[in-house]
Amino acid sequence: MKFSQLIATIICLSLALIAAGCTDSADTPSEANLTEETSSAEQPTEPQPTELPAPVPTTEQTAAQNESNFPSDKKEGYTLYIINNHGNINHEVTVELFDLKNSSIFNKSYILAPDEQIKSESSVGLADRTRIEVTLDNNTTENEVVLGDLSDVAILYIYIDAHRDDSLDLSIAVP
Repeated sequence: MKFSQLIATIICLSLALIAAGCTDSADTPSEANLTEETSSAEQPTEPQPTELPAPVPTTEQTAAQNESNFPSDKKEGYTLYIINNHGNINHEVTVELFDLKNSSIFNKSYILAPDEQIKSESSVGLADRTRIEVTLDNNTTENEVVLGDLSDVAILYIYIDAHRDDSLDLSIAVP
């Protein structure tokens, strides 16, 4: 597994956890929450009771929560595209999906500035054996074949990474 594929997979899973509401950053108190009337020195120093962490949801629960975060009219045959350009220049990314008969069922191009992220959605689901073709700057092409039926709700994560020698590595992660 390429380093960028690992990063793409980690980010994809992080986005799924965030979408499922599995972060606790909003529950963390900060000094910014202190009122003007009470300084931090006046705050009680006795230990406050800590809350137990919420139980980790099962895969089925997480999938159900993720589906509930998508518009209800797009639960079937819905794909979310997340494209990140971590390169140093603008890039054009073309995403094309092909069915079993090698017919194009989705084709869209995006232009991204450096450090830009685009989230796009389509009503085309990723059925078993759907071929995903991603082309970078009309030059570099990566292909991925979907194994298993992801046609209900799927996230296609595309990560563009710039290396020191300005070569690019393109990764596709399909959860």
